[in-house]
Amino acid sequence: MNNLPISAVIVSCNDGYLLNTCLASLSFCEEIVVIDLESTDDTVEIASRYSTKIIRHPQVPIVEYIRKWVIDKVAFNWILFVDPDEVYNYPLQKAILSEFESIPTDAGAIELPVQFYFRGVPLKGGIWGGRQFKRVLRHRSRNQFHHYVHEDIDLLPGFTNQQISWEGAYIQHFWMQSFSQLLEKHRRYLKEEGSKMYEQGKHYSLFQHLYSTFNAFRHGFFIQKGYRDGFIGLFLSLFWCWYISGCWLSLLRYEQRKK
Repeated sequence: MNNLPISAVIVSCNDGYLLNTCLASLSFCEEIVVIDLESTDDTVEIASRYSTKIIRHPQVPIVEYIRKWVIDKVAFNWILFVDPDEVYNYPLQKAILSEFESIPTDAGAIELPVQFYFRGVPLKGGIWGGRQFKRVLRHRSRNQFHHYVHEDIDLLPGFTNQQISWEGAYIQHFWMQSFSQLLEKHRRYLKEEGSKMYEQGKHYSLFQHLYSTFNAFRHGFFIQKGYRDGFIGLFLSLFWCWYISGCWLSLLRYEQRKK
């Protein structure tokens, strides 16, 4: 398999148990960069088998800080941002290889199909389920990089977003391995949501808080068919409802600290 002029970037903290399958699926990339956040497991040992570069970095609360910082430290303009719990299946690897050279010259981002898994089971519906796409392949000079949680990159005006179709080609995103991992990660994200919302010009409103919370459940469970996953679908829809409510509370607390 020929390598493409792509820098794959993986940020890892004690993810050694995931890295073998993740990094092995990125062999189509000319450069594989692992950012190690002070891991105490075998992350560095495993990364050294596949990566072309390992960079040590102090721990940060969210990966978006790293993505903005790393864009000037990789070799190629096209950067593939990969989570340690993602595996690029072989049909997707082939699709990227066959379509990459023919992408338009004004392309700034390429969306790749993704299937989310919860505790090893593919999700059929809801916020994270079904057939989805992620803009994870980005041209570094055609995007604006931020440090906001869940909103780290914006496509610059004049550049287009391209998409690779499903047809059996997708990222297998083994998103959450347990209920405790789900809760721990999102509690960490909530600490960043308030400042993000404030910097984006939002202000706390009880009406918006209640409306957004109710709408989060309606959207996830009914519109996006979270009910297709049975009890797990109900749980994740309620969890998303809790998270959206937590975002507004985080904004309220942030505003109170600013006063």
